Amino acid sequence: MKLNNYLHSLNWDLSKTRQAIAALEPLFEVRERTVLKKESELRQANEELREVSIAISTLRQHEGELLSDILEGSDIGDRRH
Repeated sequence: MKLNNYLHSLNWDLSKTRQAIAALEPLFEVRERTVLKKESELRQANEELREVSIAISTLRQHEGELLSDILEGSDIGDRRH
């Protein structure tokens, strides 16, 4: 009889555990969607940062020419090479 009570108790615990897990599943789904959205936003921000970095690098490469044009009073970018 004790074994039967013990098995019944385990079955009840298992049932309650399954109910608790089922109740938590929607929370995990929401969290997963949130994480995926944030990862997407982070990838987009990294791409924008990369583009800005490239633009800054390009400006630095041409900064000497731009300063010369400004000091000479030329139209910027009007230099013939």
